[in-house]
Amino acid sequence: MLNEFLVISLNEVVFSSKLLSHFLDDIFFQVVPYAIIFCLGVRSDEIKGRVLIVTLILSFFVFLSYSIFYYVSYGYFIYSYEFKYPPTLYFTSFAVLMILLLKEVVYKFYSMVDGGRLPAPIDFIAANSIWIYLWHIGFAEYFIRAKPELGFVFEYLIIYSLAISITYFQVRYVTFLRGKVSSETLRRNLKLIFTG
Repeated sequence: MLNEFLVISLNEVVFSSKLLSHFLDDIFFQVVPYAIIFCLGVRSDEIKGRVLIVTLILSFFVFLSYSIFYYVSYGYFIYSYEFKYPPTLYFTSFAVLMILLLKEVVYKFYSMVDGGRLPAPIDFIAANSIWIYLWHIGFAEYFIRAKPELGFVFEYLIIYSLAISITYFQVRYVTFLRGKVSSETLRRNLKLIFTG
């Protein structure tokens, strides 16, 4: 509600410049929420104890409040993914809730199985999911524009196979580069940003 109000207010009342409007709508209100979700994902291992519980409760109540508001307003449940572009507080609260909940469930499950180790392919995909996601966008866009009509399942397999393959080579290249860099800070940042 709040961020939808801000978008409308900033666009209609305060700013009339098309360039500024483009910056706010297409860049700022898109990039900042995703950057917050990305940073949360990167630092999710550090969120523990009381901070984890408060974040989960806050995210749940924000999500629940929006769900109820939209249900009362429209008469039916509206999924948060319908508010993904630009990402609204409704979508973001659900994303934060799911990131933290799923992390806890997966960690609890795998701590009971095989000494807490994930199978290597699952570990790779989980650790590099942001890059697999980012790489898949270009391939998905190609299939949307080219319309090869290979069928959803086959296109899905192609897109994700390509995204995972490129991510694999990216991780290998970054690992190679890190071996050539003398700065510990730069090595850590390369790993943090470009690999899992």
